Amino acid sequence: MAVEPEQAEAPNVETNKLSLSLFRRPDKFKIGEDFDLFIKKCNLYFEAVELEDVKKRRFALLFNLSEDAFRLAEPVEFGEGENAYKDWIGKLKSLFERNQTATEKRYNFHRREQEPGESVDSYAVSLREAGARCGFETW
Repeated sequence: MAVEPEQAEAPNVETNKLSLSLFRRPDKFKIGEDFDLFIKKCNLYFEAVELEDVKKRRFALLFNLSEDAFRLAEPVEFGEGENAYKDWIGKLKSLFERNQTATEKRYNFHRREQEPGESVDSYAVSLREAGARCGFETW
């Protein structure tokens, strides 16, 4: 007896829905934040939910940008070919990452506030990372 295509695909859909519900999507990227860290989190999320289509990865990444970042990133050309996604990410890195002066880094450190819903541990790690970028010594 042949199985109808709809029935054969149902377990896959359910498994995918379960995967999506188990993993929290990365926080939205805001201009001025660490873009490399954002990309690492997105790539881990994409692997966890088995999102392999590069065009869908592009859409998911764009969805996870703040409005200002989205306005800058959306028109960046997404080419064709094997390395299209990787090349696109490189273009975004050059767009969002810039060399900050020591004064800017210290300013960002001092203005960093704990976000609503952010755990104390997460906030502490964020401050340690920002302090390390400033060249502050640990104690």
